[in-house]
Amino acid sequence: EGTYRRDAFSMLPAGNNSMPTYSASGSYVFTKTINQPWLTFGKLRASYAESPLGSPDQALVDTYGKTDAFGGSQIFYLPTTKSNPNLRPVKSNTKEVGLEMQFLNRRIGFDVAAYKTLSTDQIFPVSYSTATGYSARYVNAGSTLNKGLEVQFNATPVKTGNFTWDIFVNWAKNQNEVVSLNEGITNLQLGSFQGGVSINAQIGQPYGA
Repeated sequence: EGTYRRDAFSMLPAGNNSMPTYSASGSYVFTKTINQPWLTFGKLRASYAESPLGSPDQALVDTYGKTDAFGGSQIFYLPTTKSNPNLRPVKSNTKEVGLEMQFLNRRIGFDVAAYKTLSTDQIFPVSYSTATGYSARYVNAGSTLNKGLEVQFNATPVKTGNFTWDIFVNWAKNQNEVVSLNEGITNLQLGSFQGGVSINAQIGQPYGA
């Protein structure tokens, strides 16, 4: 099975706001060619998928905020993060392989999948000269990687004419890593708090460390 799509985003610059994406997947049920009484079902599967994302709200054009001051006067102000009219769409591509096997008329079985997702041109607010009136600016600042393993185990220890006991156990693990940032940048501070605590995007570390 395969797909092709073209997405366009009104939150991105005209002329640079669309992206074509593809996906493909396939599976092989090997129990159609392997006949064993203890093996009820077996399937290998693999897929590749691309997906686009837009940008954060109001990240393209500078806007003003408004508040009511004492006495009903209206005050207009600039946000602390400057918008960027040259943002590009974020693109993610995911690769996944899986194996499902069922034994003894599905009395016991498992399904395991491994995946890897790379998101490029991630949009982050980065530090900006306060002389401009802002403290940060939205840019396509880097790429992040997520990879992991998902496992499901099933068993039916009791099965009679009037009663069935099914057990399902799920386990999953995901690793996140910032794999690249703009040239010359090794760390982006995403937020800072009292006591010197900060949230960062740092190459080789999980996003938000």
